[in-house]
Amino acid sequence: MMLSLPTYDCYKDSGVDWLGEIPQTWELTSGRTCFAQQEIKNKGNQETTVLSLSYGNIVIKPEAKLDGLVPESFETYQIVDVGNIIIRSTDLQNDKTSLRVGLVKNKGIITSAYLCLVTNEKIKPEFAYYLLHAYDLLKVYYGMGSGLRQNLSFTDFKYLKLPLPPIEEQEKIVKFLDKKCEEVEKSIELKQRLIALLDEQKSIVINQAVTKGLNPNAPMKDSGIDWLGDIPAHWEVKKLKYVCKIFRGKFTHRPRNDPKLYDGKYPFVQTGDIARARKFLTTYNQTLNEKGLRVSTLIPKGTVLITIAANIGDITILNFDSCFPDSVVGFYPYQILKRDFLYYALVSMKQKFINSSIQNTQMNLNVERIGVNFILIPPIEEQEKIVEYLEEKTAEIEELKEKTLQQIEKLKELKQILIAEAVTGKIKV
Repeated sequence: MMLSLPTYDCYKDSGVDWLGEIPQTWELTSGRTCFAQQEIKNKGNQETTVLSLSYGNIVIKPEAKLDGLVPESFETYQIVDVGNIIIRSTDLQNDKTSLRVGLVKNKGIITSAYLCLVTNEKIKPEFAYYLLHAYDLLKVYYGMGSGLRQNLSFTDFKYLKLPLPPIEEQEKIVKFLDKKCEEVEKSIELKQRLIALLDEQKSIVINQAVTKGLNPNAPMKDSGIDWLGDIPAHWEVKKLKYVCKIFRGKFTHRPRNDPKLYDGKYPFVQTGDIARARKFLTTYNQTLNEKGLRVSTLIPKGTVLITIAANIGDITILNFDSCFPDSVVGFYPYQILKRDFLYYALVSMKQKFINSSIQNTQMNLNVERIGVNFILIPPIEEQEKIVEYLEEKTAEIEELKEKTLQQIEKLKELKQILIAEAVTGKIKV
């Protein structure tokens, strides 16, 4: 999808290492000739539309989310207008991945912790956004800032070098980038829909195999359970608590983040680790030391895990001995049940677990609610055949999904390249 675009006839050295050469007809200027800082407090709550910077976009924050970490009064926020450029200027030292630049498209208020830049007649707001966004993508800001946490101030932008084409050319570049970015975003959206369809297909394949079996001609019987319907006549229906040991993770110490308990040799699995895992959990981010182990329990490799708080029903198989907190439940199957069949059966029951979760401050499950759910038990030989079948089918689906994810990343990279090349004059649009 990358276009073969012409370049300018003549270039000159910008004198800036990361910027390189710019078109001969472009001006090299500083931010102070194009920007001013705006600071308008929301005194008397003049404006009530709350905005936030999310993934490089300035969005209206829904009223339902105006709780938690918000100020007692929005009078401390600043008023911003359409065309203003917002910079999240804090904590460069610890966060090198977030997108920090956004263009305001709706008048409203936003936290005063952000910088608000106003453009003048020398630069179009949309071009200024694309240019500063390109600097963001090129990680230019991480060589700037001051203080312990490396925060940016308006001074950094006053002296920031900017390649500046004539206004008419800025308008052409903006029009080009708007069109191309929209095309890329539409392509990404289509591929994300494909991923959703692949996930749905995988769920259907698993659910069909663990509830109906692989033989479409097998005699069936009524399971007596509404959501299961008819099942193979020779299969058994049992409650989970009768076919596997179910136990909750343990971590009794408070506060949970006490540093005296961490950085040892014992892996400590969190719900986020499970959410990111596939069938097997092979990585972890935290460890416990001997003190930490004493307030937890070391669970053996091969245990099937499910999250019961925050992200409900994420399932994986532990690939190493590990500790985990009480927001995770472990399953160890009895002889009647093969571990991998249990894994796929639990995957098919995820929505069932979500529906039976307790709704209070956040959804959560407990061992008792999990244990009374029903599971189907085919003969061991049939369980093994079902697992073999699902390994093959899910691998095919995951391969397609991985290829699609790679295509999405290439599209995102293309968008970044287009923006950076256009606003720095490497291509002529």
